[in-house]
Amino acid sequence: EWLSHHNFNQLVVSTKADKIAKGKWQHHAAVIKKELKLPARVPIILFSAETGQGTNEVYQWLEKSIASQTDSAIIDSDIEE
Repeated sequence: EWLSHHNFNQLVVSTKADKIAKGKWQHHAAVIKKELKLPARVPIILFSAETGQGTNEVYQWLEKSIASQTDSAIIDSDIEE
């Protein structure tokens, strides 16, 4: 709630994806979203360090998030001038 209130980008990285059958990933993601009471806009990436599953998705999300924060900072600095 605090992160949402302060407009921080949010991402849930659920580890140990290799321990869950691929056919059950969506079910587990839905349970996580429900239990954590996450807004629909918060993505969940199923991740496995063992298999590498989700690595590219995490990097892409980080790059996009950093870029949007940088763009926002540039816009804010233009307004202040």
